[in-house]
Amino acid sequence: MEGSSGRKQMEMDSLHHRRLLPHEPFLALQSVLDKDGQVKDVEAEPVIIGGMVLDIHATPSIPANPRTTTPGKVQYILGGVARNIAECMSKLETVPYMISAVGLDMAGNLLLEHWKSAGLSLEGIRRHQDIETAVVLNIFDVKGEVAAGVARVEAIEKFVTPDWIQQFNWNIRSAPVVVVDANLSPPALEASCRSTLFCICISLSLSLSLSFSLSLSLGVNVCVSSCILFSEFRVQCLYFQAM
Repeated sequence: MEGSSGRKQMEMDSLHHRRLLPHEPFLALQSVLDKDGQVKDVEAEPVIIGGMVLDIHATPSIPANPRTTTPGKVQYILGGVARNIAECMSKLETVPYMISAVGLDMAGNLLLEHWKSAGLSLEGIRRHQDIETAVVLNIFDVKGEVAAGVARVEAIEKFVTPDWIQQFNWNIRSAPVVVVDANLSPPALEASCRSTLFCICISLSLSLSLSFSLSLSLGVNVCVSSCILFSEFRVQCLYFQAM
């Protein structure tokens, strides 16, 4: 038993060591048709389409009293289903291409400052003075349970539109995988999956009926995924594929 336990520990140590070794970003080549109808090999980047959200968490240090302020801590957390997936991909040494929308406001600046610091492209991120960056405020009790929340996320559906998405058809066509935030409008979901052979829709509540509907109408494989972010580096997903 001791020998078996020792071997297992050595294997775990070896895996841990390999994960910590620096390595080159993974870049695949994909053959696609360019605008002139010529076949061209391009570096294939996964495309992520959906929301970038600033989450604000407020936690009191003592039980809160109504109609007055309470001492505690306030945290600003970079979030959004699509943004979280893209960040995890970047930490796995891939180079995700993000298609989203943020405003010219404090929340948008915080989100983009981090994005630029990671060396990721801003080309697909729409910015305009009319956009109010998506923000979600959660107020917790002293036990860490959500007591109340306010969400302003209309910009994701209003500004991540089919017209905006279709400007990046070249990126979508060449992508090895397209991951879509299912909080987009149905037309935006269709536009996201129309130019790819395989599309993953990420949602905790999306029904399988939408997956089958998109698959039948577009003639592509659409995968509905119930997705759980369980660490800083990895994403665990349960896939239900409609063929």
